[in-house]
Amino acid sequence: MHAFHASELPYVFGMMDRTGQYWPKIPATTQETALSDAMLDYWTSFAKTGVPTAAHAPAWPAYGSGAAYMNITDAPHPSANVFPGMYVLHEEAVCRRRANGEMPWNWNAGLVSPKLPQGKCAQ
Repeated sequence: MHAFHASELPYVFGMMDRTGQYWPKIPATTQETALSDAMLDYWTSFAKTGVPTAAHAPAWPAYGSGAAYMNITDAPHPSANVFPGMYVLHEEAVCRRRANGEMPWNWNAGLVSPKLPQGKCAQ
């Protein structure tokens, strides 16, 4: 089963044994507990200090120019470039809308967004 919206919440809040009636039951294993502990530590640390850290887990890399992120699967794994170029269209659209000056620049890209103004932004 793939992750679904909000499926991380029992892990983040340390409530794996108290999921709702219709949620899949989380196995009570050492690996699942360690994953929950890491997620709880990362979120708490980030809320408190602005830096996500967790005991007995890898350092969370800053996104930066290397497009780093934390891939949380069976355990936290520092990784990079989850989807290379995934923000290119969005950044180009925002840049062109802002340069146009006559339309909201913060619209999402998609079927209902306004027509993108002509032009190209400097990279």
